[in-house]
Amino acid sequence: MDHIYHIDLYSIIQVFHITACHINLVFP
Repeated sequence: MDHIYHIDLYSIIQVFHITACHINLVFP
């Protein structure tokens, strides 16, 4: 269960990072 949680958490961080980069491109 911890392994699944780790993958889910990594996915959330990855999406957050992509969103942050997108916002940075839209609002430099």
